[in-house]
Amino acid sequence: MGSSKLEREDSDPFKKAMGSDRMVVYSPAVLRSALFNAVVEANVEDVRLCVDRGASVCWRDEGEDSCGLTALQAAICAEGKTRDKAEVVRYLISQGAGVDDVDYVESSALHFCAALGNAELIDLIIKSGACPNARDAEELTPLHLAVNQGHERCVRALLNNWAKVDVSDTDASGSQGGSGGATRVVSVPGASLYIARRGTPLHVSAAADRPSVARILLDEGGATASSSAGPHGCTPLHIACRAGHLEVCELLLSRGADPRARDDSGEEPLHRCAENGDLGIARLLLKGGAEADCANDAGLTPLHVAAALGRREFIEMLVSECGADPNRRCSRVYRDWDGGRTPIHYCAHSGDLNCFLSLVALGADPRAVSSVGWPPLFYACESNAHEIVKWIVQRDAADGVHFVADKGRTALMVAAMHNATESAVAIMEEQPFAARWRDETGRTALHWAAKRGQQEVMEAILKRGGDKGVRDANGATCGELFPNLVRPPPKRQWEEERRGPQGEATWNYRSVMEQTSLRYLKRTMSARRTREIAQERQCNWCKKYSFDALRCAACKTVYYCDGECQRKDWRAGGHRLVCVTQGLEDLVSSEIKAKRSGKGRPRGFLT
Repeated sequence: MGSSKLEREDSDPFKKAMGSDRMVVYSPAVLRSALFNAVVEANVEDVRLCVDRGASVCWRDEGEDSCGLTALQAAICAEGKTRDKAEVVRYLISQGAGVDDVDYVESSALHFCAALGNAELIDLIIKSGACPNARDAEELTPLHLAVNQGHERCVRALLNNWAKVDVSDTDASGSQGGSGGATRVVSVPGASLYIARRGTPLHVSAAADRPSVARILLDEGGATASSSAGPHGCTPLHIACRAGHLEVCELLLSRGADPRARDDSGEEPLHRCAENGDLGIARLLLKGGAEADCANDAGLTPLHVAAALGRREFIEMLVSECGADPNRRCSRVYRDWDGGRTPIHYCAHSGDLNCFLSLVALGADPRAVSSVGWPPLFYACESNAHEIVKWIVQRDAADGVHFVADKGRTALMVAAMHNATESAVAIMEEQPFAARWRDETGRTALHWAAKRGQQEVMEAILKRGGDKGVRDANGATCGELFPNLVRPPPKRQWEEERRGPQGEATWNYRSVMEQTSLRYLKRTMSARRTREIAQERQCNWCKKYSFDALRCAACKTVYYCDGECQRKDWRAGGHRLVCVTQGLEDLVSSEIKAKRSGKGRPRGFLT
């Protein structure tokens, strides 16, 4: 026997929520709120009641700080047992909720299931018509998210439902729609909610250190171990080597990954391993067929990379165990004409003294010159690696060597250009004559320091014998060159753009945006101030702007081009109705008297 109308009204959840027995008006806002509460609690009975009262299952959270969550996505994120959530999801779908509807970052309900690890709901939603290869705003599929979180059951569920295992976010031809139906998209700008792992799901497993998931993708999904669909054309092995995930590297090599694979810049996995400095992975690659002297498109070997990053143990392993050439030159010529470096040049610039001494002990030439004629000493001065500078100049002083580069430039001049005070002091302690050395243009180190505006190193040179009265070939002293600062010193640092374990560029986004915002703000404020100044001196009658406009002496609030505009505005423009400053009547009466007497307007009427 059914319950009475009175009993049903007493058990009404809306009245309970209101705490009153008064009649409730079920407005759309009340229905949305009640449906949301019922969905997040996974209470299917309350959800049915809300729908019966008129709530729409196509509801979307559109609050101020919301991300456009649909009712179906809210049900997946609900607290409670999976069985209860499945009932709510099944009911919402039966009432017409779109399985491929997305939120503001274009994530579908299937993306939420994969990220949260709910394999049962994945089967339910896909069988209801959801696309297993739908992409979000970051071009990631549900399989990417399941792999990133390490949800093995979700990975298997997606693979069993025909999810593509080799789909990549770099593939522009990937499918983005549902299975035949139109997908409702709410386009609102904003950052993605997900950390963007790049490449195929196998690349994601390599970056996230998920060896068990990678094994499922390879053995059950048929993923390609040497797929080059990653960032910059890299393979999963490149990423695993850069991130230092030994177990993933072992798995990939055992499944046929190529240890000699090259990315878009010609780098092999051993180059990425040199960035990380993991000896275990390096030996694994070398045992699998990698070459210690492999070079990328710029001629850089893993030894160059290791030297630039100060990987001393890695350097010793490459040279001692694998026979890498410590004096091999890179082939690329850079925009600042600086190519032909050996590993010791990069090591000198890095500033690691122990690594530098290790390279010298392994046979590297500490006086080798690059294609611009610079020895390691000059690169050490450039980065102010004063410990390496001190070791080199002491060795040169013992051998009676003073190196002079092209155009008569010395190491002290390089240190002066880059304000390397410690390096400059170390040079002058061993070679006091360097402070007075002049190049082909007649300039000393003091001239170059003044030219670049390097005050600290100028003081150090002056204390150690520098002469500020010396004139160059053009007759200029260092004091006359100091105001001519026009640009910062050129940067000859590590030119190769290094990338992170997922291929992302390592650059300071915050600094770039701050500088851009500052320039825009200055430009905007300057234009705004110019407009304000012009507006303050706008003629109240003809509306022309003039910096020579005269102000009304009575009210002192409006400006006029001349007396003619003021008289017109007074007679026809209505200014006399608002000009109520003290003394106005005297001025008006004075003007009338002046007209009657034929003397014109009184003085001081315009100021």
